[in-house]
Amino acid sequence: MNAAHLLRMGAGAMNARRRASIDGVVLDLFSGGTVTRAGVKYVQSDGDSLVQVASGVRAIENRGDGAGDMLSMEGSRSNVVRGSTPVSVSGLASNLATPTFAAVDGPLGPMTAATYAFTASTDSRVIYAWGSVPADNVLAHLSCWVRAQSGTQTVRLVMRTKAATYVYSPDFVIGTTWTRISWDVSVGAGASAPTTGLATGSDGLARTVEVACFQAEGNSTTTFGFPSSYIANPGTSFTTRVADRLTYAVGEYPASFLTDGFEMTVRPDGSSSEIVATSSNIALAAIGSTTYLLFQISAGNLRPIMVVNNVARITGANITFSRGQAVTVALRPSAGTLTVAGATTGNGLNTGTGEAWPSGTLDIGRTSVGGNLNGRIARYMVGL
Repeated sequence: MNAAHLLRMGAGAMNARRRASIDGVVLDLFSGGTVTRAGVKYVQSDGDSLVQVASGVRAIENRGDGAGDMLSMEGSRSNVVRGSTPVSVSGLASNLATPTFAAVDGPLGPMTAATYAFTASTDSRVIYAWGSVPADNVLAHLSCWVRAQSGTQTVRLVMRTKAATYVYSPDFVIGTTWTRISWDVSVGAGASAPTTGLATGSDGLARTVEVACFQAEGNSTTTFGFPSSYIANPGTSFTTRVADRLTYAVGEYPASFLTDGFEMTVRPDGSSSEIVATSSNIALAAIGSTTYLLFQISAGNLRPIMVVNNVARITGANITFSRGQAVTVALRPSAGTLTVAGATTGNGLNTGTGEAWPSGTLDIGRTSVGGNLNGRIARYMVGL
């Protein structure tokens, strides 16, 4: 199954605008430029499989959500679940449930996964230790890949907080296809080390499911609640994946981008309200540290903004969108206009003072002064 998934990685969708002809002014983000990421990355190759992307190779992802192939761009993230790949007995504890381990055709192809046989009880659960203790009240993002052995089953993610209390996610109804479920939750405050895992549904019925690729993000250096690409953690501490970076030198991208502008479509891995809660701006494109296009947090809202030579030239209306929603931004630097489409609110034309961008290395999905997209970008940036 997974070999076929890998073959489909080359096929993908263009952005919402699509280029009108092969001679159009476009930048293909699937080729050229310089990719900087000192470590492997795991992204989805379709709705139920993962593929490993080598160090220094751009990550092209297809989540099976209808968006097609897109460029995955994320900041530095950590997985603190001990022994998550392969799923192992390191730091494992269970209550009214029996875990067993075997080789399966999992999200990563042939791999070790766990089978959890839950007893009929709302407290039936299996949990794994974390490899680090986070600060109090940090927002953690929990996820794992799971499938039912037959039919449909209902499960929940579970955390034992720093206050030594168990909290459970809403129910997830899963089928026999591998599915990634996720949940954001506070680690609470107290002296206990957090643990996380899977529990039977809130109905407390006995059921059997297979589980792989646990992930928990939420330590002293990872305080945001986005879902992210999977991070394998085979050790007893935690594993950190470095940030993605894609740059294009002068001459590698259309010079008209700096004056006439460009259009790009992004799918952030967080809703507008979740992004605001992280206190971290979302970068779309930048030239150096002084000129950039951002979704900026301001007074509890999120808005698009263009800054040129450290001066805000276009400040857009507040926007809202859901996690993974496609938002298109068309920026015309010299004309001083910025148009948003596809958001839930805040779509339309924003005007300001026109100023061309300076010539320099073009950064995609990040800025050199901080801020990462943490999401996906459509393949083509289209000249305007």
